[in-house]
Amino acid sequence: MTMIADFASDRSIKRGIQVILIGLLGFLVWAVSVEIDGAVIASGHVEYSLGRQVVQHPDGGLVSKIHVHDGSEVRAGDPIVTLDGIELIAQRNVIQAQLATLLAQEARLRAEAEGAVAVDFDGLPFDAEQDAIFAAGRATRAQARLQLAQKQAQANAIAAGRQRQLTAVRAQIALVQEELAAQAALLNVGLTQANRVSALQREEARLEAQMVEIDIAITEARGAADGYVSERLRLEVAARGAARTELATIMPRVNELQERLALIEALMDRLVVRAPIDGIVTALQIETIGGVIPSGADIASISPMGQPRIISVEVDPTQIDRVHSGQSVRIRFPAVDAVATPEISGIVRLVSPDTITNQTTGRVAYHIEVTIDDDLFPLPSGMPAQVFLSSRPRTLASYLVKPIADYWALAIRE
Repeated sequence: MTMIADFASDRSIKRGIQVILIGLLGFLVWAVSVEIDGAVIASGHVEYSLGRQVVQHPDGGLVSKIHVHDGSEVRAGDPIVTLDGIELIAQRNVIQAQLATLLAQEARLRAEAEGAVAVDFDGLPFDAEQDAIFAAGRATRAQARLQLAQKQAQANAIAAGRQRQLTAVRAQIALVQEELAAQAALLNVGLTQANRVSALQREEARLEAQMVEIDIAITEARGAADGYVSERLRLEVAARGAARTELATIMPRVNELQERLALIEALMDRLVVRAPIDGIVTALQIETIGGVIPSGADIASISPMGQPRIISVEVDPTQIDRVHSGQSVRIRFPAVDAVATPEISGIVRLVSPDTITNQTTGRVAYHIEVTIDDDLFPLPSGMPAQVFLSSRPRTLASYLVKPIADYWALAIRE
């Protein structure tokens, strides 16, 4: 009996060992052949694709009016805060007054340079002072031209009178020469006296000298008349040249004032701080009319509306080799009832090219953004999310062997 019992006990042990070996062999076959879905697990939170917008003012100033409060819904361009602009308005008024004077002066000088009959203010307010200066200058030049025209007429009249005188003298010379010829013929036959011939010769010489003087006087009178014409032209050219010179002198000042006015108007446009996007006002920092906003300080934040939502995720640098753009993602929200809210699928749309340091926690990680395929329920900005980034399947054996292989790969080195 004892031998039979021992034999039965040995058979049971052998069968048990066989079962264990078969089980281990089956497990090994399963571990090597059956693949398990892989995933990189990371934490993230919901954001709008555009992100929260912080409203600031580059210059700061005194608060004149507050248009919104926390929770106000705004559209892009709606006013948030208006700053006091009394100083800018005063500067603008001074510059506008100076510029208006110079622009009116510019219009007057251009009219003078072009020889226009009136000043074209070209949309500018009528400037009586510049118009009067233009009229006075035009009247002065007209009077000068009139005087020169009168002198020209006088010179022409003198030349005409001298021309008539010259004609008369030439006629007298012709008569004297005719009489002289007759007396010379009589003198040759002894019928007249020599002194009579000499007197006629002296008269001829006197008349010829007078003719030369008259001819010179005619030339001088005509030269004077031409000179008065040239003087009138020089007067007009000088007036236009003086206008152009003065115009060139004031234009740099005009340009400077226009640039300053453009700058002042740009600063005045910035007095009204406006919403950059459609959204909800949050974290409004201004509560008091007359309060001071420092330069570059935060005024409020705008949480966007109507923007696509994304999941912002931080991935450990050791896992980044298993993450790529276009990768499928499963998302869970720990803050929401797991029964009422199933998993949401998504796609990786962005993987940062380098690690980013979180300024709050100091954690170094890669930043990725995941687009959500289906909005099944409201997802407020900032809601935490657990993200499963699908990776290539791996066998159980690889999970068990890889840590050991990595350890030995380091352990066998000095």
